[in-house]
Amino acid sequence: MELLGFILIAGIWAAFLLPRVFDTRKHAPITTTRNYERDTALLAAVSASVSGPSLLARRRVIEQRRRTLLALGSVAAVTLLTAIWTGSVMWLGASILVDIALAVYITVLLYMKQQWQSQVAQVVPLGQPAPARLYAADTTVRIVAG
Repeated sequence: MELLGFILIAGIWAAFLLPRVFDTRKHAPITTTRNYERDTALLAAVSASVSGPSLLARRRVIEQRRRTLLALGSVAAVTLLTAIWTGSVMWLGASILVDIALAVYITVLLYMKQQWQSQVAQVVPLGQPAPARLYAADTTVRIVAG
């Protein structure tokens, strides 16, 4: 009888607590970020300014850069741990060289990102007429089914 009461109380608690646990996981920031990226990629694919092949090529380049950054970071960590473990000056020098390569790679990535963002951004100074292409209306209608 006591076991039945315990199971009943545990079931009632589970009925109230488990939906909240799964609901908060569903609306976690990581999930909404992924949804935003997916929706943005879908809209960019339909956009007239970005073609499908160029979007795929950009994704490949970004993924390759991530892998390179991860590999450089891993090599830096391994060489540093090896230098500490062995107490070798040679491994410490290798670690410093890999750290310098990693810093240069990150600097180049940030520079390229800044250049790309400055090309994408369209700024119209106040007091000057905007270019005509900003006012040109697109005569086609695109429907995105999601």
